Amino acid sequence: MVMIPLVASGVTLEELVSTLATIERDPYIAREFRLILRDVREGGMDILTAIRASLDRVPSRTYNEVFGLIAESYLLSANLADILMLKLEYLIRNRYNKLRSTTQVLGLFMEIYLVAALLLPVLLVLIVITLSPLGPIYFGPIVLSPMLVLLITTLIYSPIMGYIIYLLIDSVISSIE
Repeated sequence: MVMIPLVASGVTLEELVSTLATIERDPYIAREFRLILRDVREGGMDILTAIRASLDRVPSRTYNEVFGLIAESYLLSANLADILMLKLEYLIRNRYNKLRSTTQVLGLFMEIYLVAALLLPVLLVLIVITLSPLGPIYFGPIVLSPMLVLLITTLIYSPIMGYIIYLLIDSVISSIE
């Protein structure tokens, strides 16, 4: 987003990288911009060759897409700001779609948690309480009393289900870039 107004104002590619090296907050990206400037000023490379060399050093897919686009379109198009604007819109749209799908998955996990970890134990206890006047309820060799079902669901089942849902939610949230 910072590059678009700079490019639209007519700065050269070297001035653009120099400005980005001074204002970038991420120390790794700022270091990469300084390396590009070092390659140009001390290594004798032209700016496009230095950017292409930078693409080999940086593993970030977004960085490679944006600066690969700059390197390829700088010679072909005089309107680099429009190209960067289209790329920015594409990146924002992809981020929006990813966050929307993540929100939907988290909503589904919360519904599963409400049903499996909260409502199911309550329903099971109510069923056991309702059926207990008819006689003992057997679950294999164990006689299920309402108190035993309440203890099992409270002390064993609900914490385990809560932990499983926590792991699922954590994995979804950590998958966001």
